[in-house]
Amino acid sequence: MDDNRSAGPDTGERAAVGGPSRPAMRVVGIGASAGGLGALRKFFAGVPDKPGVCFVVVVHLSPEHESHLANLLQPHCRLPVQQVTCKTPLAADHVYVIPPDSNIDTHLHLSDLEKQRQERAPIDHFFRTLAEAHHEQAVGVVL
Repeated sequence: MDDNRSAGPDTGERAAVGGPSRPAMRVVGIGASAGGLGALRKFFAGVPDKPGVCFVVVVHLSPEHESHLANLLQPHCRLPVQQVTCKTPLAADHVYVIPPDSNIDTHLHLSDLEKQRQERAPIDHFFRTLAEAHHEQAVGVVL
């Protein structure tokens, strides 16, 4: 059974894994180039304390360098910001950041980034999985 199918017609709910139906959480995927830090800071400075959604930030990062994006965003964001290091459950009112040298899906499961630079498309990969998993509860933002 697909965990993300509608629980019933026009209910606006999704089946929870191993549990009763509950309202679907909106997931906002944000894609940006490596130079998008300023835009991300401005975006998150305007997000309220409890928006009731989760944000996943996917940025084109150099696989050769450690990322400090979560630490750079935190002072401009009222929500907790964390870099994903392992499969992580989505939680409302949180910001998740992709690490370098990785693809990420909407279950915050990391996979290796393609070795050939021209084949790398972590933002595209994430947006595809976001749409497949969350349907109308998915929002994509490109900065």
